[in-house]
Amino acid sequence: MTTTGNGDLYGFTGRLLRVDLRAGTTSTEAVSERDMKTFLGGVGFSTKLLYSELPAGIDPLTSANKLVFGCGPLTGTHAPGSGSIEICFKSPLTSVWGESRSGSDWGGALKKAGYDYLVIEGEAEGWKYLVIDNDNVEIRSATELKGKTISEKERQIREELTGQYEIASIGPAGENLVRFASVMFGARAAGRCGAGAVMGSKKLLAIAVRGTGRIRRFRQ
Repeated sequence: MTTTGNGDLYGFTGRLLRVDLRAGTTSTEAVSERDMKTFLGGVGFSTKLLYSELPAGIDPLTSANKLVFGCGPLTGTHAPGSGSIEICFKSPLTSVWGESRSGSDWGGALKKAGYDYLVIEGEAEGWKYLVIDNDNVEIRSATELKGKTISEKERQIREELTGQYEIASIGPAGENLVRFASVMFGARAAGRCGAGAVMGSKKLLAIAVRGTGRIRRFRQ
């Protein structure tokens, strides 16, 4: 097992994973120590990124919008309340800033895979789901998952993958762009501002994450 960390900066990996669904490409970017300290937490840097990259006046349900899944420095540690993931985006419900939090082990898995942030951009040509297995990232066809419930999607994905994965997914509401649709992490929901509709507009049905690294905590 490897330890994720950025020099002496505890609690962060210092990396961002960017997925362009239109191009079908993935890339890893460094996040500066200055940005991580200045824009602290999952919401802090996600806010900075979206305000830097989103053009003014975009339609939230077009490919111009982005979804940012953000982990804070305590995510995946044993600190109380650290089992959280933040999703930030332009809201289709209000047409302004959108932010939604959910508890689960998903954020910790993303951090242990080596990423503080996951940026989803573009719109896929057909329905897809994303698999993040540490440094291995794959965009897979999800045509057979469309129309299924959250539990049905999760069950089928787990049957296709080997190993223990944490899964974020949308149901039929997100697929049909219901403006208050949630992103589900098992039985837990990121239910504010319509994150599920934005994910559906990108034709992304689910994100399965497995991380086997160790988070560099303040005390080892």
